[in-house]
Amino acid sequence: RIMPASTLLVHLTTPLIGTPEQASFERAVDGQADEGPHFKLPVLNLSVDQLQLPQVACNDADRCYHCKRAGFTAIVNHAKSLGFPTVIDGSNASDRGDYRPGNDQQGALIQRNGCAAQELGVRSPLMEVGFTKDEERELLRAWGYPVWNLPAGACLATRVPTGEELTREKVDVIRTCEDYLHDLGLDQVRARLVGGCMHIEAEPADVAKIAALSGAAVDAEGKTPL
Repeated sequence: RIMPASTLLVHLTTPLIGTPEQASFERAVDGQADEGPHFKLPVLNLSVDQLQLPQVACNDADRCYHCKRAGFTAIVNHAKSLGFPTVIDGSNASDRGDYRPGNDQQGALIQRNGCAAQELGVRSPLMEVGFTKDEERELLRAWGYPVWNLPAGACLATRVPTGEELTREKVDVIRTCEDYLHDLGLDQVRARLVGGCMHIEAEPADVAKIAALSGAAVDAEGKTPL
């Protein structure tokens, strides 16, 4: 909006991106966004397969760092080759998590994952000015972008417990299951593959939809009684 002549949008297509997020990007690029504006800037679509990296496939506590670093390295290298001196991402203040320096192991992992971008010189302006996810959604709605209420998505690798190997077959099964549930009209679902069993997590309203399809009863908390 401010520097259209010197801005390039970069999208990373990976085996770990959810179908709704990928489909939303493709509709926007093609100008098919429902009743709203679409990208009016040049777009570069990069493909990176992090599953080929042993540091990612092993799925240990550092997986996210290595995955993010591989993706940002591809973006930064392409940006530099095209003469773009600065790369920014969309991380916002809500992505900071509950990091408490020197006091929380989970917080230390959050900080390290963020370092993957910082180490490569990537800036996060929304985070730097304290802009939250809710504020971002409100601004997108005011501007007329239909993605303002796109359900929160997460990397498909998060559906497999840490320490359990990530394989393409597992990711494909998870994606197929979530796509099927979305096709049934569910909005916010997670299909988690744990020990060879599929666990479905959903918002109470979506749990009720699943129960209705199976003829099961649902209580006030959106749970199906035993």
